[in-house]
Amino acid sequence: MNPGIKVELWSYMPRPFSDNNVEVKIEYTGICSSDLHAIKDERSETMYPATASHAIAGKVITKESKGASKSDCVGIIGIGGLGHLTIQYAHTLGAETVGILHLTNKRKECLKLGVSIFVNTANREKVKAMSNTLNYLFVTSNLHTSQYGKLYSWMDFGGQIVLLGLPVGQLSVSVFFY
Repeated sequence: MNPGIKVELWSYMPRPFSDNNVEVKIEYTGICSSDLHAIKDERSETMYPATASHAIAGKVITKESKGASKSDCVGIIGIGGLGHLTIQYAHTLGAETVGILHLTNKRKECLKLGVSIFVNTANREKVKAMSNTLNYLFVTSNLHTSQYGKLYSWMDFGGQIVLLGLPVGQLSVSVFFY
């Protein structure tokens, strides 16, 4: 696709299931905000042709992973289609799963999907209590780069932040984040 032209259907044959994959029964699919940015080339970084409509929601039905385990604490920011899958995946692996939101309207949904700890970012005490606790943090929303500074302090030594949403703006990391 080129900027501003119509979106066309595309299909593919997935690779064979391996020991580092998750099988998901897709129940819904759609276009997320990063797809819209790519279609419109709003960030002037899209390489065409581009694939859009990667946002899905469904249920994890098979897992084979060398990732998070029962002793890990996994945080998820951005509770939408991809966030739903990330919660289910971490929960299925037995990890302590932390749903991190700035609103409380998705609390029940998070708990139903497998979140064991819910953190409202408006609650400073809860946010401070997260310091050095997360082994993994999955960011599925498109936070502005100015919001990333506080995320680093939540990570345990050796923890990993996985960006699944596209940051708005140039992302830079300071070594002085604690």
